[in-house]
Amino acid sequence: MDEADKAVPGVKLGYSKLAEYARDKDGRRVVKELGFSRAITAGADGRFVLPGLPPGKYSVCALAAQPGQLGSCDWGGVPVVLIAAGQRVENLTRTVWDGTVLTIRVSDPSSRIALPDSLGKVTPERRFFIGACLDSGFYRRAELVSQTATEYVFRVTVPRRRPVRLFIDSDLRVTDQTGRPVETKRPATQELPAIRGAELTVQLRAN
Repeated sequence: MDEADKAVPGVKLGYSKLAEYARDKDGRRVVKELGFSRAITAGADGRFVLPGLPPGKYSVCALAAQPGQLGSCDWGGVPVVLIAAGQRVENLTRTVWDGTVLTIRVSDPSSRIALPDSLGKVTPERRFFIGACLDSGFYRRAELVSQTATEYVFRVTVPRRRPVRLFIDSDLRVTDQTGRPVETKRPATQELPAIRGAELTVQLRAN
């Protein structure tokens, strides 16, 4: 379904059987049975059937149907469904959400920012990681999409019409486009402007 409770035709769903574990004679946790992951496409009415599943624990997630959308598990927990032998589970609903592409442009005129190298190492006092989080605590890191000598551009798709805050992990001083400080190492106090459209750009500066 979409946010208006209308069927989403042809949406793809990913489902996974979780691995099962047991204890060996020494008490160590070992794999009893490997899980698996598969995907299907829902019908024109948005309905789907997963026949012949062996008993176990499963995750089922609707994937984003088109650019700018978010899958049912992208910004929330991954619900687990327990299926017993011979059990039939019906009316399992998953929702795809409208998303907003959040572009974060970070001016760095003094070349203060240092990003991880190919080995993942970075100068601690110059590190700069940025993302967005919801009040529920779910966080998604923004990906670097371009950079020049004086600017970095990051991007992440966030839920539309929900309170979203920046989360910056850095020891650098960061300000917004008006020169006001933006908190680091914690979710920003100020929410991003009301996110109602398909795109939103935020301007920051590293000092």
